[in-house]
Amino acid sequence: MTLEELSEINPEALQADGWDEAFIGYVERAGQLPTACYSKDKIIELSMQDGVSREQALEYFEYNIVSAYVGDFTPFYLTV
Repeated sequence: MTLEELSEINPEALQADGWDEAFIGYVERAGQLPTACYSKDKIIELSMQDGVSREQALEYFEYNIVSAYVGDFTPFYLTV
């Protein structure tokens, strides 16, 4: 599954800008169209490649990414 394929299934599905490499698929729930899902661990890993510490990457993720709810098709972030 790619972001392009998800867009065909659900044109309203929002994407996490700049984190395409962390996209892992989509989630579904009763009565709604599929919504994008990203790997939290991959986002943290990618953030750290820019010389950011793990703590800084987690803080950025929590404040700027996961807390940015913009409606029903806001992406999900999976932790395993």
